Amino acid sequence: MDPPGDPGNHRGLPFHTEGTVRFRAHYTQHGTQAHLEEHSHFTRHAGTWVYVGPTTP
Repeated sequence: MDPPGDPGNHRGLPFHTEGTVRFRAHYTQHGTQAHLEEHSHFTRHAGTWVYVGPTTP
């Protein structure tokens, strides 16, 4: 569950090893506007955040 006032990010501070980000990307493809939404899971590897994949509902 996301903290109050933080609709899309959870954890991710320097002392965390895992975190999530919710995002919406807007784009145009072949003249049609569209968007992609995902709640993504990241893990820290050797000090760098690495994308793991979408979270499961």
